[in-house]
Amino acid sequence: MNFLGEIEENRPSFHIYPDQGLLNDPVGLIQWKGIYHIFYQWNPYATNHSHKCWGHVTSRDLVTWQREKAALIPSEWFDKDGCYSGSSIVYNEQIYLFYTGNVINTDGSKSSYQCLAVSSDGIHFEKKGPIIDHPAGYTRHVRDPKVWQGEDNCYRLLLGAQTENLEGTVLIYTSMNLQQWKFEHKILLEDLNFGYMWECPDLLIDQGKDISAFVFSPQGIPAFGINYHNIFQTGYLLGKFDELKNQFSPTTAFKELDHGFEFYACQSFHDETGRLLLFGWLGVMESELEIGLPSIKENNWAHVLSIPREITIAAGQLKQRPVVELQSLRLDKIFLKTTITEPLNLEQYANEIGIDLNSSVRTNFSMNLYQEIQIDWQENEKLLTVSRTNWITKKREYRSAFIKAGLNKLQIFAEKSVIEIFVNDGSATFSLRCYNEKMQPVVSFLDPSSKIIQAFLYPLNQ
Repeated sequence: MNFLGEIEENRPSFHIYPDQGLLNDPVGLIQWKGIYHIFYQWNPYATNHSHKCWGHVTSRDLVTWQREKAALIPSEWFDKDGCYSGSSIVYNEQIYLFYTGNVINTDGSKSSYQCLAVSSDGIHFEKKGPIIDHPAGYTRHVRDPKVWQGEDNCYRLLLGAQTENLEGTVLIYTSMNLQQWKFEHKILLEDLNFGYMWECPDLLIDQGKDISAFVFSPQGIPAFGINYHNIFQTGYLLGKFDELKNQFSPTTAFKELDHGFEFYACQSFHDETGRLLLFGWLGVMESELEIGLPSIKENNWAHVLSIPREITIAAGQLKQRPVVELQSLRLDKIFLKTTITEPLNLEQYANEIGIDLNSSVRTNFSMNLYQEIQIDWQENEKLLTVSRTNWITKKREYRSAFIKAGLNKLQIFAEKSVIEIFVNDGSATFSLRCYNEKMQPVVSFLDPSSKIIQAFLYPLNQ
C-alpha cells in the first residue's frame, strides 16, 4: 500500500508530505463525523516560506490518507499574503477554523489578523474575516490561534505573541460563541524571560487528569549543555490550568518535547474516542539545510509531518506513543540476532524496529541504523545520543537526552529519510530527517556486551 496511492522513489510511505511545494506546521487538526482532517501550512508553488495556504488531507484510520483541495488560500484583504497557522473546533455541526492572516502593507510594514472560516462539509470553507482586535502593547507578531472548549463550556483561545520589549509570551481570550472574544491576560502569571517569540501555543489536557501540559515553541533560546541545539525549540511545562483565573501554573521547568533534530510547531486534538493525539512538523532547520534537501532537487517538495502520537500525562510525566492504528502496516515479525556485530541486511527501508533491554543488567548499548544513524547509550551517565551526517557539511552532528530511569526499550519507525525513535514507551522521543547517498537498509548492534532480551522488526507495508 502506497501512501495516498502515490508511487515515487524516495517519497515517504507512512508520513504526511506534500505532493509538491513546501509543508510546515500541522494546523486545524480534528476528527469530524468519523473522518480525521489534518491541515498543514503549505506553499504549493515553491519550496520556500512564501504564499502560505492550508493544505488538507483526510483519513478514516490515521494510516491511509487522501489529498483534498486546499482549505484556505490567500485571497482577502486580511490574509492576502498568507493564511498562517491556527486550529479548529466543531460548533453547530460545522467546522470552525481559526487562523492568522498575514498582510504586507503598501509601505512594506506587515500586519496580522486573527480570522475565522466555517465549513459545513469539511472541504469548502467560507471566510468570515477578522474576529479579534490586535492587542495593545504587542508587536505585529501575534499569531497561531489555538481554540478549545473548557469543562465550564466557555471557549478559550491562545495566541503566541511578542511584547514591545521583544519578549515571547502567550495570550488567552475567552468567548461563549466563538465570534466575540474577550482578552484576558497572559496565560502565565510570571514571565519566563525565555526567547523573543513564542509560536504555536497549545494546552494538552489529558481528559480526567488533574495535570496538563502547556506547549509552545520559543524562538531565540541559546544552546545550554545538551539542550536547545536546534534553530528553534518546541517544549512544554507541566502544571495545572485554572478555568476561573484563565491561568496556567507550572510545576516543572521547560522541557523539550522531542530531543531530535527537526521537530517543531506541534499541535494536539482529541479524537472522537477521547484520545489526545498530536502531530509535529519535521522540518525546522537552517536555511542552507532546507535549500539543500534532496527532495527539493529531485522532486520539488520539502518536509513531512511526524507520525500521529497518542499523548498521556500521568505520574508527573508526559508520554508520546505511536498510535495503535500504525500496527496495521506491519508485515511478518522478524527476530534479529543481537550477538554479532556484522550488519543485518533488511529487505526495505520502511520498518518498525523494537529493542528490549534487560533492565536488571545495566550496560551500555550501541546500534547503527541504515549505515547512517547512530544510537548510543552510556549507562553511567544515563545519556542517550542520536547522531547523523549533516547532508550539507558532511559532518556528524549529535542530539542527546538524559534518561534517569535508564534505557529499557526502543521503538523505532524508520523510512529512508525519516526516523522517529520512542524511548521507554514514549518517555522521550528523537525525530530526525536523514539523507546520505551511502545509506543501506541494514542494522548493526555494535556493543556485544549489551544485555538485549530481544530485537525484532516489522517490515511495514508500502
